[in-house]
Order: sequence, then C-alpha cells, then structure tokens
Amino acid sequence: MQKPLLQVKNLTTQFFLIKQNITAVDGICFELSQGEILAIVGESGCGKSVTSLSIMNLIEPPGKISSESEVLFKNRNLLVLDEKTISSIRGSEIAMIFQEPSASFNLLFKIGYQIGESLRIHKQLKKDTALREAIELLKKVKISEADKRVHDYPFQLSGGMLQRVMIALALSCSPSLLVADEPTTALDVTIQAQILRLLKELSLNYNMAILYITHDLALIDGFANNVMIMYAGRILEYCGISEIYAKPLHPYTKDLLNSIPMMGYFKDEQILFSIKGSVPELVNLPPGCKYAPRCSEVFDRCHKQEPSLFNLENRKVRCWLYNKEKK
Repeated sequence: MQKPLLQVKNLTTQFFLIKQNITAVDGICFELSQGEILAIVGESGCGKSVTSLSIMNLIEPPGKISSESEVLFKNRNLLVLDEKTISSIRGSEIAMIFQEPSASFNLLFKIGYQIGESLRIHKQLKKDTALREAIELLKKVKISEADKRVHDYPFQLSGGMLQRVMIALALSCSPSLLVADEPTTALDVTIQAQILRLLKELSLNYNMAILYITHDLALIDGFANNVMIMYAGRILEYCGISEIYAKPLHPYTKDLLNSIPMMGYFKDEQILFSIKGSVPELVNLPPGCKYAPRCSEVFDRCHKQEPSLFNLENRKVRCWLYNKEKK
C-alpha cells in the first residue's frame, strides 16, 4: 500500500512570550494522500493558519515547533531540513495560497514577471521561456486574453482575477501539494464558487493534493473529500465530508452546521442561530474540554477532564459522549 503524501504527527506549535507560553496547535495528527482534498474548518483563532504555516516550516520567533513533531512529506521530515533544502521544496513541490492575494504580490512588477520568477528559480528557465510559460499558466486558470494580462500590474486586476493569478503562481512548478489558506475570504459568492470549481478541476487533472483552510463549513460541500474540525488548536472531529453533513457527532460540528443560513428556511418568528460565547483566549483556556463553556450537551466530566481523540468506525471525535470506556 502506497504511503500518504503528507503525514503530520503530533504537531505542536508554541509561542514563547515574556510572561507566558501559548500553545496555538496542540498535538494534531492527520494524513493527506495524493489527489485528496482535506478541509480544515473552524472559527478564527482555532489554529488553522498556524497549522498550515507549521507544515511549511514558516513559524518565526517567538514561535517554535516542538522537537517531537513530525511533518513527513514524501517520507522526509520538513521540520529538520536546513533552510536551503526546505526553500527548494517550497514553491516547487509544496505551494501555498495565502488569505489576501493583493498582499502576496509586489505592486511594482508585472504579474508575468512575478510568475516567471518562480520558474526561473526552481526550473532555471530563461526569461523569455518563463514568460511564455506564465501565459500558459494564466490560460489554465481561465484568465481571458492571457497574453495581454501577463503584462498587467497587480493593481490592474480585480480580486477574483488576482486570486486566479495567485493560483497560477502556485501551480507554476506543478506541486504535489497545494496549501490554500482561506483563498476566497474576500471574494463574493459567485467568484468563490468559480475558484473552488477551478481548484477541484486542477486537483483531478494533476492528481494534486489540497489542504484547504476555511471558517465556512458550507463552502466545502461537494469540494473536499475529508474534513478536520479544529478548535483551540485541537482536532475535535475528523471524517469524510459526506459523513459530516449526514451525521455530525461533536456538538461544535453540529453548532457550525446550524449556523449556516438556509435560503427560505427562516421565517419572521425565527432568528439566525449563532454559537454562544466565543473562542477562548489561548492564554486562558478552560479546564477539561475546551468547548465545554459553549456546549449545549455538556455534563460534569467535560469541565474536569479533557477527552482524548476517540477512534470510531470511520472517523475520530474528541468528546466524552463517544467514549467507549466506562464513564
């Protein structure tokens, strides 16, 4: 049996501040196979982006990844590689799309030059060849008049087009893994759907694995293969995308699904459901289950002892309600 493309083992990322230490990601484990799309879902402050940056080994001081953590990409631990080696992997074998595309481009250089820069560095292409390849990449992400747009500056493009250029840049070296950190947050719903359709198509055509980070559980329906629900730096539920909609187990997952607005569902006498409270501050986490103060199914043990990530038939869930041992 072929090994997974990416194996994350006991990933723990801490930030060492003057008066206290903060654990932003706490011992998470998951795998990602070639061609698979895994969505990481949770509210802001749950540790999703820190997880993606940790995988790319982009955590800077005062942050530090635990020495006991492993991020195995093609059987190599990215966390122990020297900077020169890991830099050769970033952009070529693993690419990343950041939240705000306009912040990822230099406004003083044309987009063709910036896409070509990646090709010149990783593939050692000459300037003219890199420019021609940049045009082909823009065509792949369905930008019309690519031969003209390649000479535009970033500020001349709309948000949706700039996001497509960001995807073209990420695909420039045919990566095996694409990490997308909320790439559609600033876009309207129509453009969101187009970007997701494009990413799905590229994943199928090039057998590319995608780690997709979002706060919107409704967005990944029909897009991802599997989903990982995160909260306070921990995995609360991990299963197939169809299972999460058909039968959510963790109370937090249920609350996230109930928070999704349904067209025509709410009447005058009804109000939009919202999860009570907010994500706890990492400097002051509650004892026991971290979701207990907001949970509608909480009982005494939840406040006293944090549950493990229990293995069920086809999924994992961190909740005492599903503890197979005697309570």
